[in-house]
Order: sequence, then structure tokens, then C-alpha cells
Amino acid sequence: MLRVKDALLTQACFFNAQEVRVSENARPEARCVGRQPPLAKCKTCRENYRLDRMETDIEKLIYVLMDGAEGQGSLVERMAEGVVSAARSAGAERLAVFVPDYTDEIRERCAGRLGGAIDRLSSVFECWVPALDSRGAIEEALSPLAGEVWGYLVTESTLAECPHAVDDGERVPGITQWGINDKPKGVALDDFYREWAVHSKLSFDLHPTRQSYIRNAVARRLTTSAPAYLGIVLERFPRLEDFVDESIYFGDPAVVREMIQHVPSFYDFATAMTGGLSEYRWS
Repeated sequence: MLRVKDALLTQACFFNAQEVRVSENARPEARCVGRQPPLAKCKTCRENYRLDRMETDIEKLIYVLMDGAEGQGSLVERMAEGVVSAARSAGAERLAVFVPDYTDEIRERCAGRLGGAIDRLSSVFECWVPALDSRGAIEEALSPLAGEVWGYLVTESTLAECPHAVDDGERVPGITQWGINDKPKGVALDDFYREWAVHSKLSFDLHPTRQSYIRNAVARRLTTSAPAYLGIVLERFPRLEDFVDESIYFGDPAVVREMIQHVPSFYDFATAMTGGLSEYRWS
């Protein structure tokens, strides 16, 4: 359902050959308000897709499930049956579940892609809600699935959008490098955010085959068990091979050396956790 305040007409979006709805009072350059995928050829479709989502999907929640007892396959099924329905009842949209189902293979092929307490990680759940006040049903559904549930309210920065669209409950192609980190104790908060932004720019040359990059800054913790982290990052690679083969994963050696020198300026290795996860999505 489109949420546009002006009177609406129906019109064809010639770039996408699909029928969309437009506002008769809109500026000529912004008349298309079709909710086409963000990577549609039509620039106004992409821009207004984001604006339309912003009218309803106000706050982003990320839950990190630790010490779960279930296998990854059955966990995804239980998340789909219980957590997704509970989240939707709370008005959630754009839901995703991440599971570390390739951890053993990644460890065998390139252990350097894993870090911290990744073996304790059961899954990650994220969604967008109109208001975080309604999150109780979500946390209640998540609680039986893990020994600890770490909840965070975050602000998302999409530096490179994921090119994939899948049906509800389907796996997204590729592998997601997921990580959560705090700043080193001697680094001031302002310096952390500045250097994180520097690293974000550098990372495009660091990982030439990476398809998408989403940076989440933690605004506050939502559950009592949640440790004090500042950042949660998702980087999608097209194949597992691109993630575990260092000759593909890394770009120019000079950039790699620069990255090695720069990371300690904002990243606390002692408390960070990172690994390669499969992602499943619901609209």
C-alpha cells in the first residue's frame, strides 16, 4: 500500500514497464512514486521507494541471539513461524534472519574470516518498526530461542545496496560478512565515528568483489543482557569463494597495508565478533 498524501493517479513507469501510482500534484521530476526495487533503472523509482519506506519503517531493531541449542535449519523454520509473525503483529516490515551455517567450512578454509565469540552466535534478527514501544512481542518470541538475546536500536547507513530481491523466507544469494564491534578504550567517541567513516570509504578498495555494505550505528541497548557495542556491519559477497579466498577477498596490497594500520583507530579486536552468515528475508 502506497502512502502518499496527494491525490493519486495510475501511470506506467516506462523504465520498468510496470503500472505505478503517481501524485498529480508532484513535481514533474518526482512524479513516479512506484515502490520498485531500489536498484530499478528508474532513478525516481529508487528515490521514492526509499521515501515511501521511510514514512512507515521508522526505527530499526537488531537482535543478536547467543547460545541457542537448535540446529540452523530448524532455527530458521522456527523464526519464520514464530518470530516473523510476532514482528508483523507489531507492525514490523523488512525482516531478516542471519544464521552462521557456514562457520565450520569458513574455519577450515580461512579461519581469519572468523573472530570473537562467533561460535556462541545462533542467529541475528532484524526488522523495521513504526515505534520501538511495540517490540515486546518480538522479544518474547525470540527469548526461547537463545540463552541470551542482545537487542539494539540502530541507525542504518546504506553505503552500497544489496542487488538481490527474494521472495518471503527465501535465502539471499551469496554470503554476508556480519560483525559487531566497540571502540578501543583509549579512543574518544567522536574519533571513533570519524575513523569508522574513513574506514568505510577505504573498504570499497579493500574488497573489490563486495556487493553491498550496510553500517548500523547503535543508538541504545534494548535488552539487559546486551553488551555495550557501537557498530554492527553487514557486507555481502557474491559467493563463499569471494569471502574465504584472500586473493579475491582483498584488493590492492597497498590498501590492505593501509587498512591494517588504520583499523586499531576505531575497532576493538578484544570484544569484536565477526563471521560469514546466510541471510533470509521477509518483506
